Amino acid sequence: MKPRDNPAQTAPMPHPTMSSDRSPQTAEATQASPWPGALAAHLREQAPPAAVLEGMAARLQARALASARAHQDFKVTRREDGPWHTVAAGVRTRQLYLDRQFSVECLQLAAGAALPWHESDRGQEVLLLRGSLNWQDQPMRALGHGVRGSAQASIRAAAGGAEVYLRRLRVEVDALVAAESHWWQQADGQRVDHALEGPWSGEEAGMQIRPLAQTGAVASMLIRLAPGATAPDHAHPIAEDCMMIEGELFLGDILLRAMDYQLAPTGAPHLNVSSDTGALFFVHGALPG
Repeated sequence: MKPRDNPAQTAPMPHPTMSSDRSPQTAEATQASPWPGALAAHLREQAPPAAVLEGMAARLQARALASARAHQDFKVTRREDGPWHTVAAGVRTRQLYLDRQFSVECLQLAAGAALPWHESDRGQEVLLLRGSLNWQDQPMRALGHGVRGSAQASIRAAAGGAEVYLRRLRVEVDALVAAESHWWQQADGQRVDHALEGPWSGEEAGMQIRPLAQTGAVASMLIRLAPGATAPDHAHPIAEDCMMIEGELFLGDILLRAMDYQLAPTGAPHLNVSSDTGALFFVHGALPG
């Protein structure tokens, strides 16, 4: 008897596109294909004329110089910048910005460590970045916020430790511009223990705002931008602090990443504020008029 045909034992018929032995015609067609090498060479042959390239370079250089001039007074501290210093048992600090009026720092607190109060301090604004705190024996979770006017308000890291963004006021409040002086006087003692759980306002253009402490035109707030969202251009009647928490943010041509800091000086506007990835950041400054 003739054995029954078994497809598994039957040799496959050759297919033109699967054959390992390429015909001269197939090899020639492959070599003639413009993808990818030949296409790149073809595009190089179509490079713009020298005059066009020179014009593009000149415009790019002018754009870069204009951006550098516009941002020359902005102060940016990257998350990689600056060493950490141990200032007390279980307390390390890294300087973000310092002038006669303010010291802005990041602090790492071991479990149970107290947030330091310096003799020169006249007030402290605290934003809890990570971990948890016990503020006068009340728990605070990230991104909790508060202002204290003296060391009598005890702040300690809870179990697991904490990382804190701290703005230290180093002069009497009367030495500040009026709007900022008023803010410090009114904000003393204010606290938001669970900022992320509170009310967020606005959905315009993918931007949400969580007010933390506001007095008149001066406010501290969290701002969240959706991917691709923009924020309005705005001026700075007073200096504005910005601390990045998550994502990435373009402030003009300056890219800020998580844990980067920027101080925008009085009178220098923020233009073209946007985020490709989405961003969450803290701001202290004057609200747009």
